[in-house]
Amino acid sequence: RTPRTKKNTPPTTPRRSRSSAQLAAEAKGLDGSSSHEINCFLEACGQAGQVPLLEEQFHRFAARGEVDVVSCNTLVKALVRQGRLADAAALVSQLPNGLQPNVVTYNELLHALVLQKDKAKCWALVDEMRGQGVEPSPVTCSILLKSLERSDAGALERCLALVDLQAMDEVLFSSVLEACVRVNQLQRLAPLLEKSACLGLLDTLSAPTYGSLIK
Repeated sequence: RTPRTKKNTPPTTPRRSRSSAQLAAEAKGLDGSSSHEINCFLEACGQAGQVPLLEEQFHRFAARGEVDVVSCNTLVKALVRQGRLADAAALVSQLPNGLQPNVVTYNELLHALVLQKDKAKCWALVDEMRGQGVEPSPVTCSILLKSLERSDAGALERCLALVDLQAMDEVLFSSVLEACVRVNQLQRLAPLLEKSACLGLLDTLSAPTYGSLIK
């Protein structure tokens, strides 16, 4: 039996090690590309930490009408990670080409505000997104719930009012559970458990989540 010969494939360059020059060279070959290809390139810039290049190329593609809301979210995420929350918010307030922010856009900003412990701005952003016709997702609710502290009983009620039990998954259920314990509002768990049982959600929970309930 003839042994297989191993192909000599050239090593690939790790994404995070790609330089600005390498990525800039790739950008030149993207003229006329699909939005998917452009978004993959912008994401690569963000993951490589090349945010100035990401901004430059985003605006170049935007001027040609070749970006979509996914492109915008990629830039928002990169700006937020650099601590440039004001720049990210300014971008969201006036997206190019008449694009409208979606729930992912707002969640990126909301997470940054939660890290800054700016609760007033968190809820102002929630009001803004709803005013724009963008309803909070389970991720939005989880972000808000994880920001709650012992003195936030009122905020807990606001969070629970946003929770859509029909769309609740285990991550959101765990966030609600942990928030009720942290804020010392265990009485809020009884109606939640009853509704969740009716919807069959309790049958899908993992052992760690049941462990948290028992505690």
